[in-house]
This record gives sequence, structure tokens and C-alpha cells, in this order.
Amino acid sequence: MYEVQMKYLDKYDDCLPVMFTCENFDIYDFGYRFENIQMDNFILANLEVNKDDIALMKIK
Repeated sequence: MYEVQMKYLDKYDDCLPVMFTCENFDIYDFGYRFENIQMDNFILANLEVNKDDIALMKIK
């Protein structure tokens, strides 16, 4: 499991950045593709993000 922190602030909480956990990710030339994302109270199958949008990734 990986924890990802984005560079952008959460729309509903101006003090915290957008964060999510995921089971797997792939690295491409333009960015990352995350799979099985869990964020707050919902789940996404996959999400593609530019490299410049990621602030921190860590193994959880």
C-alpha cells in the first residue's frame, strides 16, 4: 500500500493537501497511473497524474 500526497490543497479543508492511498502504481514518461485508490469515503479504480502534481509518495 502506498500513500500519496498531492501539491494542491483539499477543496473542503484549506489546511490539508489532497492525500490518498493506493495498492499499485506505474511510472510513465508524463506521470503516474495509480490503481485501486482509496480517498476519504470512496474508491477509484485508477487515476493518472502528472509528475509535477505529486509532492510525496511513501510506502505505508
